[in-house]
Amino acid sequence: MSINTKTLLAATALAFTAASANAVTIAEYTFTSGSTASTGPLGSNIGFEAGITGSSTAGDELSIHGGQTAGSALGPTIYTDTDEERIASENWVTFSIAVSAAQEIDLTSLTFNYDAILPAQFSFGVYTSKTGFTEGDHLLGLLTNTASSYSTPLDLSGIGSLQNLTDETVEFRFLLGDDSGSNTRIYALDNIVLNGDVTAVPEPSTTALLGLGGLALILRRRK
Repeated sequence: MSINTKTLLAATALAFTAASANAVTIAEYTFTSGSTASTGPLGSNIGFEAGITGSSTAGDELSIHGGQTAGSALGPTIYTDTDEERIASENWVTFSIAVSAAQEIDLTSLTFNYDAILPAQFSFGVYTSKTGFTEGDHLLGLLTNTASSYSTPLDLSGIGSLQNLTDETVEFRFLLGDDSGSNTRIYALDNIVLNGDVTAVPEPSTTALLGLGGLALILRRRK
């Protein structure tokens, strides 16, 4: 009995293909009726670090009160890439995604609406646990008071550390701050959407069975 090697390899490769990637919304926060829960399947609830002195939902957006760092409205601008104070103050709004071992995820985009409603000299940045939480690690550049709002989608597809995620948790942080020294400053976040391509990863036993099934089919046809 003769078996065509190319046919065998092609059929075996086909059998080992787990599934095609599906573009999905991984986490989504619309804050409808004051909810901080994700309507996407993998997102945690929105959380707040110690530097946020107060937070609330106003209507269908997240209205954050506080987020200040030490400083004075009359003092120098303190928000630069080398300023560690804005990191140490822990003025974070956070969420995480939990990726199981049965999934492989490539993150593609993050969209959101941000507004500094009552700012002084403010600072805003987006960070992840995969790219780092220290100065200079923000994904979009550090926004300052030259722009009081942001709604442009962030393209994550070119960030290698946010691709091929499996069996891990990834945290996202939104940095909020100003140099007023006051906790009355107000910021708003809304319509946070994290998108990605999700591929199912089969169990090893399933993969082995698929491969054996492909080989058995070839042998059966060659007899």
